[in-house]
Amino acid sequence: SVGDDYSKMRGGPVLGGRPFGPDDRDGAPLVCIINKRLADRLFPGESALGHVLLRGRDAEIRSTIVGVVADVKINGLNVAAPDAVYYALRQFGRSGRIAREPCGRTGHAVAGS
Repeated sequence: SVGDDYSKMRGGPVLGGRPFGPDDRDGAPLVCIINKRLADRLFPGESALGHVLLRGRDAEIRSTIVGVVADVKINGLNVAAPDAVYYALRQFGRSGRIAREPCGRTGHAVAGS
């Protein structure tokens, strides 16, 4: 299983904010980490940290952005890295793992936009 040290898990740096930590657990306010591509697209010219992403059928799941990480090219070197949101599965009752969710599949919105 993968521990909380996100940057070691994926081999890339946390560019801003923080990685997931032991306080990001079931019952705590939901947090997420997004990649640089998504941060630049949603928050051009400003920090993504502290903004809230909404997801779920009725946008009822609110996650505060606590970190921004480097992009990871998963579809080959000639294809831009996709937008990505990462969640600490421990916040959903699972132990110490991190899930990556492509944005195009489930859709995300920004609170207040």
